[in-house]
Amino acid sequence: MYALPAVRSTVSYPISLHMNSDDLQYGLFVFNESVRYFIRRGSRVHCAALDASKAFDKVLHFGLFYKMVSKGISSMFIKILIYWYSQLHGAVLWKSVLGETFWIQFGVRQGGVLSPYLFSLYVDDVITALRNSGYGIFVGIIFTGCILYADDIILLSCSFYCLQKMVNICAAYGACWDIKFNSVKSQCISFGNCQPSTFTVTLNESPIQWTHKLKYLCCCFNQNCTVDYSNSVQKFYGNFNIILSALDHNRNEISAVHLVKSYCIPSLYGCEI
Repeated sequence: MYALPAVRSTVSYPISLHMNSDDLQYGLFVFNESVRYFIRRGSRVHCAALDASKAFDKVLHFGLFYKMVSKGISSMFIKILIYWYSQLHGAVLWKSVLGETFWIQFGVRQGGVLSPYLFSLYVDDVITALRNSGYGIFVGIIFTGCILYADDIILLSCSFYCLQKMVNICAAYGACWDIKFNSVKSQCISFGNCQPSTFTVTLNESPIQWTHKLKYLCCCFNQNCTVDYSNSVQKFYGNFNIILSALDHNRNEISAVHLVKSYCIPSLYGCEI
């Protein structure tokens, strides 16, 4: 029914093991240590944090299937996804009235178990493009100029010129694969330098705002690359006190522990760095 290139079957193993994304995805610790590596040696690191608008909702289905084929993922699994997404329809429910159904031709469901793997594979090639460009920072021979987590992309460079070139590469990749980067929500920061920058980094011909504090994956990084976790601690105690007051004197230990894990612990994400 679908003509796909023949690839070696890997269905006898967990699928996630064969969606081999780049090592620079999910690299919060790599980001922190790479910047500190240059700061300790007296160098500045310029950073651009790009925000992709509704990235999960704009994934092109057949673009995703093409990338899965090129990665050598099981053809049987790809055919299953093709069937699932070809049957994906939606409708608007308004005041108990269901509208006409329509075919959903793009997007992966946010909150789905498989969606993070699919999206990481969809954007994986942008890291390859940045690495091959020669721009960005290197620790020895290891490229660490791009850190990516889901729809948040961090670009690191020791020069403004190279940083702008890296932003242009991301913008071109986004235009090709229908990923729209939002210049309003994107930010730039110079680590190791307290002086405001006069250089203008543009994204799709729109300037990106410079900031003195960068929020990335719930962590606030200052210009010396120290982490300000005061907001996270406040959220933790705030949620903890709400739970205590809600449970009042009728406290069940199992329920209390479950609520703390669900509402308090996530606010401390990344504090180990």
